[in-house]
Amino acid sequence: MFIQFSSQLDQVTYRILNVQITKSSAAGALYGAISATETAVNVIGAVSAQGIYIGTVKFMRGFVFLVMAGFNGIGIILLLYVYTTVLI
Repeated sequence: MFIQFSSQLDQVTYRILNVQITKSSAAGALYGAISATETAVNVIGAVSAQGIYIGTVKFMRGFVFLVMAGFNGIGIILLLYVYTTVLI
């Protein structure tokens, strides 16, 4: 439950930071782009996870979870890179 709460918390934080950075006239377009991107990523992630599961269930049932954990690891590495190079 805490992980789900913290996942939702970062989305709120991103949106608050975006409001402070962008002009008020561009905020609607920014939110639209963020929502469209989130929807596309969720659909692509679900379809790819299902495809990986169907293709690998015969030889390793948990392989799809390893792949998704790898994607999260890549995201963390990219986040740390942006944090250390851009924000500091």
